[in-house]
Amino acid sequence: LLAANAAAPVAPDAMYGRAWADLELKRPEAAAAAFRQFLAAWPDSPLTPSATFYLARTLVELKKPADAIALLAPFASRYPNHAFVPDARYLLGWSRLAAGKTSEGLQDLRDFVSAHPRHELTVAARRAIADALLKGGKKAELVQEYQSLIAQSPPTAEGLYDAGLIAQQLGRGKDAEAAWRRL
Repeated sequence: LLAANAAAPVAPDAMYGRAWADLELKRPEAAAAAFRQFLAAWPDSPLTPSATFYLARTLVELKKPADAIALLAPFASRYPNHAFVPDARYLLGWSRLAAGKTSEGLQDLRDFVSAHPRHELTVAARRAIADALLKGGKKAELVQEYQSLIAQSPPTAEGLYDAGLIAQQLGRGKDAEAAWRRL
């Protein structure tokens, strides 16, 4: 039906709705294909930013972070006033970490936390930063993150817990205990 009526004024909405329905029905491969079709056919649609974000998020779910990066990297500059800009920034950092681009991913997540300290994904971003640093961070980076977590105002339970883990990794048992006592 869509192919036969691609020029219809409601065709972009129908294709977007189809992709969204596939997401809701837990068919990520079909959703990704439909979002790609939508973006190829209607790149100037008002729904393009949302379709781009949902395609990227679906690609991350499909364990294709490198493909998601290509969509997310220009998102904030292409759609600077879109409501999904913070979410796209977080997802870009997370995707880069998942793709093995640790330093870029860490920087993206730090930028996200800095720009959106009260966003609902900030806790997840801080957790991802701490996990990445604990897995392979350099001592200077660990110290910097520890200091950042301890200096949070107001302190968060997650931040104090992560600060304790990082202090422990650094061999600072007393600092770890102090962070966990504050927790």
